[in-house]
Amino acid sequence: MLILPTSRARKRLDIPHEPGQWVEVQRLAWSELPMRSMVSDPTAYMLDLFRAAVVAWSYTEPVADSLAYLDDVTAGWLYQEIDKFVHHAEHDEGNAIAPSTTS
Repeated sequence: MLILPTSRARKRLDIPHEPGQWVEVQRLAWSELPMRSMVSDPTAYMLDLFRAAVVAWSYTEPVADSLAYLDDVTAGWLYQEIDKFVHHAEHDEGNAIAPSTTS
């Protein structure tokens, strides 16, 4: 599947431990993912990933200015949700991928 900037999938996620709050993420192409081997700090990797994937949220503060200030529970939850959305496209509705015929 091509993930072009003009037609990339987005998903709005309700933050389970913050009633009424939500975050919207976009699917990323492999080349947009932060390089794990280049980052020795897991926090820096997560922040780079959040900057690439998060496009909007319900908080009053701007996304770009505030990603580093998420609490650890929200950051951990958001990381898992982005990881699922980016790496498991075959499970999204409308984006089914045919099983491989090679063994």
